[in-house]
Amino acid sequence: MTSNKVAPIDDDDGGEETKETKEDPPDLVAPSQPDNQPQSKICENDRFSQSSLGEQDPNLREEINNVRLFSPDSAGDPVPTPILTSVRFRLALVTWFGFAVLYAQRTNLSIAMVCMAKTPVHNTTGKNADVNEKCPELEHAAKDDGFDWDKPLQGQILGSFFYGYMVMQVPGGVLSERFGAKVIVAIGMFPVAVLTLVTPLLTRVHYILLIVTRVLIGLGQAVMYPAATALWGRWSPPLERSMLVGISLSGGQFGNAFALPIGGLLCATIGWESIFYVLGGFGLAFCFLWIAWVNPSPDKHKSLSEKEKIYLERTVPHVDKSSSRKSAPWGAIFTSRPVWAIIIAHTFGNYTYYMNLTQIPTYMKEVLKFNIKKNGAFSMLPYLVFWLSTMGAGILSDFIASKGVPTVIVRKVFASLGLVGPALFLVATAYMDCTQKYIAVFTLCCAVGFTGFGFASYMVNHGDLAPDFAGTLFGISNTIATLPGFVAPTIVGAITSDGTAAQWRIAFFIAAAVNVAGAVVYVLCASCELQPWSAAHAKEAKRGDGEESLDMAHMTAVYMPQAMREEEQLKNRATLRRVSTLTL
Repeated sequence: MTSNKVAPIDDDDGGEETKETKEDPPDLVAPSQPDNQPQSKICENDRFSQSSLGEQDPNLREEINNVRLFSPDSAGDPVPTPILTSVRFRLALVTWFGFAVLYAQRTNLSIAMVCMAKTPVHNTTGKNADVNEKCPELEHAAKDDGFDWDKPLQGQILGSFFYGYMVMQVPGGVLSERFGAKVIVAIGMFPVAVLTLVTPLLTRVHYILLIVTRVLIGLGQAVMYPAATALWGRWSPPLERSMLVGISLSGGQFGNAFALPIGGLLCATIGWESIFYVLGGFGLAFCFLWIAWVNPSPDKHKSLSEKEKIYLERTVPHVDKSSSRKSAPWGAIFTSRPVWAIIIAHTFGNYTYYMNLTQIPTYMKEVLKFNIKKNGAFSMLPYLVFWLSTMGAGILSDFIASKGVPTVIVRKVFASLGLVGPALFLVATAYMDCTQKYIAVFTLCCAVGFTGFGFASYMVNHGDLAPDFAGTLFGISNTIATLPGFVAPTIVGAITSDGTAAQWRIAFFIAAAVNVAGAVVYVLCASCELQPWSAAHAKEAKRGDGEESLDMAHMTAVYMPQAMREEEQLKNRATLRRVSTLTL
């Protein structure tokens, strides 16, 4: 084997110099790539004949393998494009709007139910009677022609959405990976908009038709989450993933914050039917916007700049283009402990989330005694906080990771905040009644707001494990995590049959216990390592032992702080001196 010799360099203790080598060697730079030579060949030619060197000095081989390649100024390097003007940020905004519409259409029935159903009359005794003397009953929000639905039936109607939502999670992820998020979301969300528009008409016919409509709406909306996960598996660099995904998912909480007060206002002034007409129109607007602006991957986006394209190619974990045609490794997925950590955290966290999503307006009506206008306004506040916390958690998560904190630590800490935090504040809320209604609103805001930290943890963990199967993984976890969507309203409806504060206390205690259990499992079992069954993991393995790819070199140049880069450069120079000594 022929060695690539390096000219000797004058060290501090003196030494012989060759021609034109009086200065320290320049910092290592990524080699320029000839048009006819692939990157992998360049890496092979620049390894200083490690086999022969390793035989002379075994410790040196490891040092050479750890040499960083710095090329922040070279042409074609993946220098981050300004995020606010980038295509990926525009995709985040469009996806944000989609989730806002999705959650507004999902939540509309929760606030409309306050107007649609007649307020049940029940006997109250003891402490609850004393409370009612201090807090007079609110005016009945329902008109004289309100529907005579009891609490268990209301719970079944509110939970019916999730029967359809659960069925399409895994198929939605698989279809998104095969045909692209653009087509699948359009096919799913357009019928949802139409069904939302006709909901009032069908409800007037029979409540069974309302249940069927909600099941079908759940089927259509089910594709949005796995499709968005598949989309960001191809569009989000690792150190921007939490931020971009956080912005996208925060749209859901904005949708809740928008739908609840607007729904309350429309219900009190025009009628509950108008809620569905307005949100159905927003659904149609989103479909047209999605079709016009979204592409499933960077290589299919016509308006993507060359600079941003290079940046995404070098920094986004490789997704095998043929993986979308391959079957998911189901056996490996369902026996993976990190996957089950995500599933359990997601499912247990969703119990509290869906309980709050479907029941907060009813709780504020029955326990806190808010009328419909105040109910909508105060039901909005927890989700306004949730919206802000979701975006803030994503940005904070990426910032902490960029400082060198292992991603798995960030994920586990944020999961703990997103699960244990809500549990603590729900316990506090459980001891409130209508004499402390504004304190109860504050604790509810904290309980729902802390949930946003989970969106920078187990909600983005799928892409860490297998970016090429991120949509499928999310589909699996969200399928199981949808079970609380109809379980929680049913349980709460059965427990709070009389709508007393004591009954609601039991419901809150159950939710808090479920959240804490989810946090414990995730902290013990979660991981952020590429899994062996991921195509991205296979590609990394092909690069060989100790061989650092140009992609990682570019990421080092972009993301490593200046002080760390200077320290690495000093180490590289020392290594080169030893190499030059051994190769002469």
